[in-house]
Order: sequence, then structure tokens, then C-alpha cells
Amino acid sequence: DDICKLLRSTGYSSQPGAKRPANYPESYFSRVPINKIFISMVIGRLRSDDIYNQVSAYPLPEHRSTALATQAAMLYVTLYFDPSILHTQQAKMREIVDKYFPDNWVISIYMGISVNLGEAWEPYKAAKTALN
Repeated sequence: DDICKLLRSTGYSSQPGAKRPANYPESYFSRVPINKIFISMVIGRLRSDDIYNQVSAYPLPEHRSTALATQAAMLYVTLYFDPSILHTQQAKMREIVDKYFPDNWVISIYMGISVNLGEAWEPYKAAKTALN
């Protein structure tokens, strides 16, 4: 039953020009509940630490977004599990954008799937404000 609920259509279409359904992808991710404290801990860890120790390999400040690119992609996806951060927590979103996306708003999240943060975060007030 959980598998059927997870795999049910979301209304999303990857066709060029197709509009994104309302509350997508957070409504999709909420189909199978995950402990809120766990999600908060994961987001907190991704926000605060260099989990892959890449900053030492890219010591120049101009290379920070490259050093943290893999972690930034994970944080991008994980934020949809707690959409209140995207909607209302402007300070956290400002910190995230300043640290992970200062000069790169088009990110690769997995195997050639690219995301334009300006478009993806359009429906989220705090995220949109942080990008501007």
C-alpha cells in the first residue's frame, strides 16, 4: 500500500513549457512521512559542515561553490522535506544561498539533471528572497 501511494502520479511533466503542479515536489516527498527531527538534523548538518572535506582541496573563496557542489545538491533536495524553511525562514535561506549558491544558481543534482534555482524556488517566498 505504501509503494502504491509513493508511486501514484504527481502530475509533474518534464516537457518543455509544462507548468509544475502546485506543492510539487514537497507533496510528493510527504507521501511517506519521515521523522521531522531526523530531517532537521540532516539539514542542520548539511548547512553547517563540509561533510566531504572538499574545502581543503579548493582553498580559494572563489572556488567555494565548486567545493560544496555535491553537498549543495543534497541540501537542495533535502529542503523539500521541510518546506517551511523554503517558505518562511529567510535567515536560514540567506545563509544557505550565501554559502552554497553565491555564484551558481544552475546546479546538477544527479546524472545530468540540472535545476535552475530561480525557477525551482519561485513559489517559495524565503528562498526567492534569498536569491535576489
